[in-house]
Amino acid sequence: MAAYWVAPGAKLKNLVLLCASLLFYAWGEPWFVLVLIGQIALNYVAAVGIGGREGRARKLAVAIGVALNLLLLGLFKYADFVVATVNRLLPEALGPFALPGLARLTRPRSPTQPEARPSCNSKEFMRRSGTLIRVRFLRPIFSRP
Repeated sequence: MAAYWVAPGAKLKNLVLLCASLLFYAWGEPWFVLVLIGQIALNYVAAVGIGGREGRARKLAVAIGVALNLLLLGLFKYADFVVATVNRLLPEALGPFALPGLARLTRPRSPTQPEARPSCNSKEFMRRSGTLIRVRFLRPIFSRP
């Protein structure tokens, strides 16, 4: 606090506040300082781009700057939620059906081997592809709270 009050001029006071903020974030999680420096650089470049344009180009520069800031916010605020949700749903809901089918369809074939074509009977197709799934194996998955 003392460095802020002693610093002459607004530019130097802003620099003291910037350094204090970066030190504060470095104390908690050092790599966040790199994110903050990146966001500061992004906002500086966006501000220079906005200041040097008129009309439609200016609106586009504002839109791009806002979109990139919102992307960073969404990435750091909601990425964990999205990853946890996908990890919870994918193996339980799609994994037993989609992944074995994809493995069957993407398996290398010889030129003489016919392509895999699902018939009307999906149970027969799953049996042929080696992925017949019995309901008793799925019950524990779908009965979780």
